[in-house]
Amino acid sequence: MPHYLMLGAILWVLALQSGVHATFAGVETAFFVPFMNYRDHKTLEDIEHGLANYVSFLIVPLFLLKMQASS
Repeated sequence: MPHYLMLGAILWVLALQSGVHATFAGVETAFFVPFMNYRDHKTLEDIEHGLANYVSFLIVPLFLLKMQASS
């Protein structure tokens, strides 16, 4: 999983510097994550479950705060 995180971070920085919306980096990173690896282990599902708390309690509130500040 660390190599997917590193790939996503690099793509995010490159997208941000190029002027393309940084959400593009998240979509592109998701295309590189396999559904299952060679041991029938559900890689994508593990990543989803690992990120669920961060998204629910950090990312979504930050977006809401940003939306409140801009309106």
